[in-house]
Order: sequence, then C-alpha cells, then structure tokens
Amino acid sequence: MGDWRERRERLFLREEHRNKTQHTTDRRDSSTAQDERIMSKGIGVFGIAIICALVGATVLSPRLAVAATAAELDRDGSAALTKLYANTPKAKELAAKAKGILVFPNVVKGGS
Repeated sequence: MGDWRERRERLFLREEHRNKTQHTTDRRDSSTAQDERIMSKGIGVFGIAIICALVGATVLSPRLAVAATAAELDRDGSAALTKLYANTPKAKELAAKAKGILVFPNVVKGGS
C-alpha cells in the first residue's frame, strides 16, 4: 500500500511542477508581449517627435541670404548715390569733402 501512495505523491508533485512551469512560461510570454507593446508605442511616439522636430526646424529656419555679385553691388550703389544727389543737392558738396561714403542701396526694413 505504501508503494501506491508514493506513486500518487510523485504524480502529484510532477503535475504541480508542470503547472508551475507552465504558469511561469505564460507569465513570461505575457510580460514579453506587454514589453513589446510598450516598446512599439515608445518607438512610435519617438518617431513622431523626431518628425515634428525636423518639420519645425525646416519651417522656422531663417532663409538663406543670396549674396549679390560685385557688379550688382557697384551698380546699385551708383544708382543710390545718383538718386541721393538728385534729391539732396548738399549731399554732393558733403561727398566732395568726405574721406568715404557708406551706401546702403537696398534697405528692406528699418527698426524692429
């Protein structure tokens, strides 16, 4: 009779061990799936943040200034001086006495 009880006890222990192992595996699989979902959400949010930053930087960045050639600068400076002399006769007298003249031929906006 003792043999039967030992056998039953071993079967019980084996079944209990199998259930624990299965439960641990299920929990591990569930945890892994949950980690993957969290990770994919993180990557999605991170990706959206990077796209927004790139779009913002592109839209808000200052426009590149295009430099004029020397010939264009000379032409525009001469035209500005000619206009100044035509509108203000005293400017020509001052220019004759000056050591140099600073000309801004194309002022787009002044002040703030």
